[in-house]
Amino acid sequence: MSEAQWLDRRVEPRAPTSDRVRVYYGPALGSWWDATMRDVSISGLKLEIPALVPLPKALTVLHVPDGEVFIVRAKWRNHDMIGCKIHQRHNLETETDPAFDALKVSWRSLKA
Repeated sequence: MSEAQWLDRRVEPRAPTSDRVRVYYGPALGSWWDATMRDVSISGLKLEIPALVPLPKALTVLHVPDGEVFIVRAKWRNHDMIGCKIHQRHNLETETDPAFDALKVSWRSLKA
């Protein structure tokens, strides 16, 4: 293969990471699974979560280190990796919407 075939042609740069996240889903975000965020860009992120976990397309991802919440839609899944498009971002430090209160409680217990 030529070097040109290995060039990264992505529109947005991705930042590699191995940060802890908690993925919430279902009615009232009543179901969750711990996962690892493998990379993130302005409009997307990649999660590592066991393939045996059945997930819907709509997910809420809590980035434990900094309290950022991503409202995402799963676009692809390949074994333990899931690529997601970010639709909204919220910072729990500054978020005032009461809909995020339960996530704030969860985040405070996880980061401790």
